[in-house]
Amino acid sequence: MSFITDISFEGAELSCPLSDIGGRISELYMLLVERYMRFGREFVRSFYNPCNKILSAYMGESEGSFAAGTVMARSEHELMSAVSEGIIILPRNMTVHDLAADICMIIKGCVFEWCLNDSVDVKELSGRVMRSYLCGYIKNFPPEL
Repeated sequence: MSFITDISFEGAELSCPLSDIGGRISELYMLLVERYMRFGREFVRSFYNPCNKILSAYMGESEGSFAAGTVMARSEHELMSAVSEGIIILPRNMTVHDLAADICMIIKGCVFEWCLNDSVDVKELSGRVMRSYLCGYIKNFPPEL
């Protein structure tokens, strides 16, 4: 488990501006995905399974919050900033936490697909799906993206 927990995403430097929140969240999650890639598909296949309680504890929530220092907590913080700046508009029945949890599930799905299929480019897939998902919430989403 140390291969995930020995990195804190809290202070990770991101070059993508907040105004491109889809790119920024993708960049953030790519730090985790690249880490997975360094460990290799076989290792991640054995780690990324529904019986792994450590993975569930890390990628889950406790009392409605993500663990401090995790990519999910940082994602939620970035999304909160985007909402505060008016970049993202959420429906009344949705919270920033809900949006961050959805993104976490999307990334888990992309990583799982990468584990199943050797021809999947997990970085491309994750970035594309992330941007597509977030475009529904971005105010003034540019159609050329």
